[in-house]
Amino acid sequence: VFGTQNPATLVKPTDSVRSAAIPMAEHKKAALVVNDAGHLVGLLSYKDIVSRVIAKDNKSLNETTVQEVMTSNPDSLPPEATVLEALQLMHDQHFFTLPVCDGNKVVGLVDVMD
Repeated sequence: VFGTQNPATLVKPTDSVRSAAIPMAEHKKAALVVNDAGHLVGLLSYKDIVSRVIAKDNKSLNETTVQEVMTSNPDSLPPEATVLEALQLMHDQHFFTLPVCDGNKVVGLVDVMD
């Protein structure tokens, strides 16, 4: 579907939500790929941050880790998928962001903000 992953859209599960939100804002991304040892483990979206951190007011953005609020094991598409397949899945499942994976390795990202 799309080319290689931009490193600015990758975060680790142990990163703070605040540190993850900085590249999200700078690069105008709806979500970031959560990557652990080169493998997709989740997505962190602005919706996750708002609904699971800011609206809850339990912990600060600095104290909350990405792993605590990310969407684990997100759906993905293989590199050979078409743009139409990506758009159909995003529409049907109400996704704003969809990883493109070769096995468990992220090779691209389809994002409504792109």
